[in-house]
Amino acid sequence: MSIQDKESSGNNYLYCFHNKDIKHTRPHWMITSGCIRDWSQVKDEGVLKASWPQAAKRNLEARMFSACTGDFGSPDHITSFEACYEDGSPVSNSIFLSSVNDNLENVFWNLHGAKPPLVYPKPDFRSLCFSLTRDEGETLENSTNAFELMECLLHSILGWLDLYQHGFVHRDISIGNILKLKSAATAFRRDFSALPVRNLILPSSTKDIGSLNSFPELITAVENDKQRSIADIAYKIYKHVQEFTSGAGCKAIWTDGDMGAGMAGHFKRLAHDGTVSGTPQFMSKWFLYESKNKIQSPADDIESFLWVGLWSTLRNTKFPKSAKKEIQWSQSIAEGYTFRETTAIDIQETLDDIKDGFPQPYSNLLHAMAPILDEWFDAIRQLRKDWKQGWRNTNRDRAEDVNLLCHSFAYRGVLDFIEIFQRHKEDLKKTVS
Repeated sequence: MSIQDKESSGNNYLYCFHNKDIKHTRPHWMITSGCIRDWSQVKDEGVLKASWPQAAKRNLEARMFSACTGDFGSPDHITSFEACYEDGSPVSNSIFLSSVNDNLENVFWNLHGAKPPLVYPKPDFRSLCFSLTRDEGETLENSTNAFELMECLLHSILGWLDLYQHGFVHRDISIGNILKLKSAATAFRRDFSALPVRNLILPSSTKDIGSLNSFPELITAVENDKQRSIADIAYKIYKHVQEFTSGAGCKAIWTDGDMGAGMAGHFKRLAHDGTVSGTPQFMSKWFLYESKNKIQSPADDIESFLWVGLWSTLRNTKFPKSAKKEIQWSQSIAEGYTFRETTAIDIQETLDDIKDGFPQPYSNLLHAMAPILDEWFDAIRQLRKDWKQGWRNTNRDRAEDVNLLCHSFAYRGVLDFIEIFQRHKEDLKKTVS
């Protein structure tokens, strides 16, 4: 039975559903992209996502979606809102939690002689939020060939960089948060641009910053060597991307901003609060083992893309596996993050056997992707090493220095991947049937 409008009064609408009257109350806040003002205007199919963000992040994902909507590699956002009750209060988990002002003895159950904690932890208040986007996608595990997988990785990495340029860090790159679009041919997006790097590397007080409309103009205007180095890397990305994405259509996007963070002030928090953000199988090794008092940097997200690529290769649904080692690798990476590094090293050490199909033939996908994973893993290890050194040598009392360090690794990590893709592009094209 469909929901039928029965009557309306003010902000509330009364509906008839399964012979019971329910009320819809307009949300306390709503972020809408484009000119859509009502769901009835949405004629195409869409995806409605529900989440329970923490109170401090109740509209963060909505702002991430809205900032990037229509950009290459990013979700096509329609609207986001917080569900609320008839009285306007948000739908939340507060009824299950104690008050912030409650006494510790009143909220602690002394079961089996357990002692209460020394410090009363803050209640984790969360509210129910929804986001509606147009994109339907599927996992990268369903890639039909190596070239398609690499294109999807590239397009989602560019989307990640676009998000970064809008002032957000994703912090949860994983196999579930990268979508291969089902209708890539018609997935119109604005062309990717790396020129917004100017807003990251130049002080906001820079005169006529918005008039720097080309990389030659930007590079000429930059006087600081660190800033110029980042601008040079961004310019290389821009030139590569023009070749890779010309007429290709957008094939993949990032999604799910639940774990994201606004960049403003994020990198200058020198004491980490202990909250590790991400999915363990895809988080960077450096952050997993050394997260205490460390920031979660762009280099960590870049490394996560490598593990997504490894996972998508070994656990692909389209290519049957017969080689014993390949079957073992596909099983081991699903068992936990501790096995993925050894798996990557095993692939490097077995590279010649994979190419030669010895002692058993490997899947066509792994045969094509192994040389790329080999180079990419080396690039990530070098990135990881250089980040540690850069972090040690950076004056952490200077927010500008910390920000420039993070920006340099964001753009460098993207360029590393693009250059690896470029070197293997012709061989990858041969995998397309």
